[in-house]
Order: sequence, then structure tokens, then C-alpha cells
Amino acid sequence: MVKQRSEAGQNLEYSTDKGADHLSIMAPGSPVVADLLSWSVARLDGEPQGAGLQEDLGVRPLRRHDGWSWSQHQSDSTA
Repeated sequence: MVKQRSEAGQNLEYSTDKGADHLSIMAPGSPVVADLLSWSVARLDGEPQGAGLQEDLGVRPLRRHDGWSWSQHQSDSTA
């Protein structure tokens, strides 16, 4: 879908987060929340989205330096 929307002329930023799904990505303490808020503030401040497909070719790590991890969060929430 991302490639199709990009080829149709939509400007997109796309990244993947190993070990996360659409809901867990917003869990308290998620390392992604700051990135999403920063992106949102930039759009609300009128900063344009980059042209074309801006793809994050890297994959975020499962574990941050403070020890938070997707797998730990998921096991905590299912216990």
C-alpha cells in the first residue's frame, strides 16, 4: 500500500518498528511516541512533508538504553 500511495503522488514518511504492532507502538514508554509527536508538531507548525516517499530503511531496536522493550511490554500487558 505504501508503494502504491507513493506512486500515486502522495508524500509519505514510512518506517517500521521491529516487534511492535499498530497498537503497541503507542504504549506508555514507547520509544516511538517522541518521534510521532515531533512529526505532528512539525506538520501543525506548517513545515511541509518531504516530497515523495521518505522511507526509514533502518529498524528501531527492540530494547532502548533504559531497558524498555516491546517484548517485555507485551508480556507485562498479557499477564
